[in-house]
Amino acid sequence: MNLINIKRFIFTVTTCVYGCFSILLSAQSASESKYKTEFVYSNSAANKQLIQIPDIKDIADINSGRRPSRTTMRNSEYIIQTKPHKAYGDKYIILTDHTDKGYLKSLKKLEQYRNGKIIKVPDLATLYKNTSESEELREKLISHNVEYIAIAPKPESYRENMILGVYELLCNLDDDPELDAYPGILLASDAEKFEALINRTINYTPKSVKELKPMASCMVHGLKELRSLQKNGIIHNYFAGYGLNIPMLNLFKSDMNKIPKLSGSSSINVDISGKKSIKTLPKQIVKPFNESTLLVLHGHGIPGSSCGIDIDALPQPYNTDIILCGSCFSASPKRSDLPSMRKSPDGHNMENRQSFALKAIDNGATVVYGHMRLNAGFPKLFPVLKSLTEGASVGQAYQETINVGIIGNKFDTKKLAVRETPQNPRRIKQNNILYVIFGDPALKPIKASTEI
Repeated sequence: MNLINIKRFIFTVTTCVYGCFSILLSAQSASESKYKTEFVYSNSAANKQLIQIPDIKDIADINSGRRPSRTTMRNSEYIIQTKPHKAYGDKYIILTDHTDKGYLKSLKKLEQYRNGKIIKVPDLATLYKNTSESEELREKLISHNVEYIAIAPKPESYRENMILGVYELLCNLDDDPELDAYPGILLASDAEKFEALINRTINYTPKSVKELKPMASCMVHGLKELRSLQKNGIIHNYFAGYGLNIPMLNLFKSDMNKIPKLSGSSSINVDISGKKSIKTLPKQIVKPFNESTLLVLHGHGIPGSSCGIDIDALPQPYNTDIILCGSCFSASPKRSDLPSMRKSPDGHNMENRQSFALKAIDNGATVVYGHMRLNAGFPKLFPVLKSLTEGASVGQAYQETINVGIIGNKFDTKKLAVRETPQNPRRIKQNNILYVIFGDPALKPIKASTEI
């Protein structure tokens, strides 16, 4: 073959490859555009709100120096970007204060599955108060080369200072201020439900994003507060990038006929006027709710109710594997170390009920993200979703979320637990690091994907 023919051959092959690649990109772009949602406003110009659905790439990262506007901050239309932080060692540790044989049997099963080590303490709830015991435990974690740490408290030990006390230990395994292990919380209401959680974890098969059947759900208060509806649209469009047209459940508390709607056949609008939440699933959402294996929620919440969905509405058994909840008190403890609040931020009376996260686990979920008190919503939730969809473990996503709060708020990592009664229950600095993820820290529930 002479030189001219060789050049022609290379040109032809290059053109074909480029053409095929361009077709693939065009197909993906067309699929994404096909499923993208946007706000559809009523014909009344007076009702048109100054809020749209931005692409993820256009949302400000608050850590990048791009200071969001006041309106953007009010709408929670920004992201607090996280970054990876290497764990101290390479071993799996289970930290528990359980004494019940049923719980311990399940933990022993997990210990064997993960080739780990169980470390028992007398009382996780008060561990932070005992300096000598805490130091002894810190040295054990170092000597055992902890990487993943499954925190398995008794239900009554699950409190804010229990979590903050464990953070103190994990931040002080070396000289940097970040958590130096990947945590996860293993919690269920009784030994039988706990055993079911451990069995689901051990038998879990990671899914690709396209196998997840995600669903977005939100509660919309009214015409003056559209940020949760906007987040439903953002989450929908994020998955449109994977070629998915996911269901969007929009629960309207008021002004349903005046509020702009999300476009597309997968947008499901439900009027719940006069109710703070739904206690039974409306017929039109039963099927998508039961089929979804990943649920992303935005809106307000109180113990027992999250983003307009009461814990009594959760199916039993519950087939959703992963729940990411952007509401306040979605993972609240039954007994709190912090001053109580009489009313929630959206004006509802506080009730001492089982948390949405715990009820979801009891009914069959495997991984649940939430907050023990006041949740910032989307800015902290989306980085967790992104990490998980990119193949991160539960513990990695959890650690990254807490680390950005520790660094951003310049905490003294030896004084994370709240040892003095705060004057204002709504202004507790540690609220910034009371995000939690229930689930096995070493579990990678979603296969890594680079499709988006």
